[in-house]
Amino acid sequence: MKRKELIGKILIERLMINESIVINALTRQKTDKMRICSQILKAGALSEEVLARALSYQYGIPAIVLGKSQILLSNLGIVPYHIARQNQILPVATSGEKVILAMRDPENTQIISEIEFISGKKVMPHIALEFMLSISIDEAYRLYKLSREGLLRGKDIPSNAIKEEHIEVAIAELSVEPELAGPDRFEVVSMQDDIENITRGRDIADEFRDRNKPLICIVDDEPEIRTLLKKIVISEGYDTVEFSRGDEAFRSIPKVLPDLIILDAMLPGMHGFDICKALKTDSKLRNIPIIIVSAVYTGWRFMEDIKKTHGADDYIEKPFRIDMLTNKIKALLRKVAPHSGTTTGELSIDVKNLYNSAVRLYKEGDIDGAIYQFKKGIEKDNFYYRLHYGLALCYQSKKEDYMAISELEKTVELKPDFLPALKALALLYQQKGFRNKAVEAWERALNVASDEETRTKIKEYLIKIL
Repeated sequence: MKRKELIGKILIERLMINESIVINALTRQKTDKMRICSQILKAGALSEEVLARALSYQYGIPAIVLGKSQILLSNLGIVPYHIARQNQILPVATSGEKVILAMRDPENTQIISEIEFISGKKVMPHIALEFMLSISIDEAYRLYKLSREGLLRGKDIPSNAIKEEHIEVAIAELSVEPELAGPDRFEVVSMQDDIENITRGRDIADEFRDRNKPLICIVDDEPEIRTLLKKIVISEGYDTVEFSRGDEAFRSIPKVLPDLIILDAMLPGMHGFDICKALKTDSKLRNIPIIIVSAVYTGWRFMEDIKKTHGADDYIEKPFRIDMLTNKIKALLRKVAPHSGTTTGELSIDVKNLYNSAVRLYKEGDIDGAIYQFKKGIEKDNFYYRLHYGLALCYQSKKEDYMAISELEKTVELKPDFLPALKALALLYQQKGFRNKAVEAWERALNVASDEETRTKIKEYLIKIL
């Protein structure tokens, strides 16, 4: 992990803050363990917004200015009070499948994973000042006990400044240079004109066609576990296909159409939970039984949660008994008809028509109509990347940026070398304050860009960000 720049250095050198303010805060920190920015805020030396901008730069993610934010109390149901208090986190907003989480420590990946598992939503961590976060958590959950339908209004918001129905989360970030953000400087997104001839491509392995045995897909990043599972499965008379990364499995499963999936919960590239949820929301793939395997998450409550939240058919803990696993496999296979081995090489006529219709509506300016058609297409085929890309463009048109980010992330999961989506995602990350994510996305775009002009523009952009 890249070493973060010291917050005192950022305040002095980048925001031109008087050095004595930082020195006084460091002195107070010896008796009061609260962090430097909170010490400065408590002393009244700088505003929360200025300090939040410094934290945003330090962590490379957006910062929440809680004093200028209004937060729906209904969001608090995602995180119990004792968890929020213990970890200094506050769910401030939700957008589709994402939850914006104000955090004292946005690098606490354990609590982020737990919140994602419990809520079934993707966490977008935002940094917040410890002092303001502590006050806001106590006040928000006090109000939540009284009424779950109300608002937490930031202390710096005048009572008549914001209408009751207008929910606002104030974000502090270091601004993007305007000459870099404009579309005239860098064409980021464009709807492709290949809508009359759409196929997934024919990169499907011939060995999975016309099979006469049930095919079990094994997804685990540990070679020893994959070898053990393969031996077990083959000894029971089944064929196997194996993947060591979640993203590889996610892109390949719709092509090989296994009869059952044994899926590790924690995987590089893409977590098993996310793969499971995506498969179970696809009309063609939702009937494929999935057994989640985990050494991290254990217990009956976890098993029930994963079935309810992510749609898994069964669960087994590591280390597992061989007879228990084989019994689960046999029981699940008895419930479903085996696949014939026919793979999804081309889109169905229905999906083609829905895509064509959505593109036409998008170009005519009927964004809501296009969204409806793209969503209908995704219901029928959740694994066609252009449907997610088109939906992202629609959300961008409506300024629903977090929804657009979610769909662009799905697009590049399905098609990692799709340059228009990578560029659009990089720019959105940058605009929303996710500087580190933006750099990563631009680097990925640089690796797949084929022409030198585009590569040169991306390099210039990266240099200015860094």
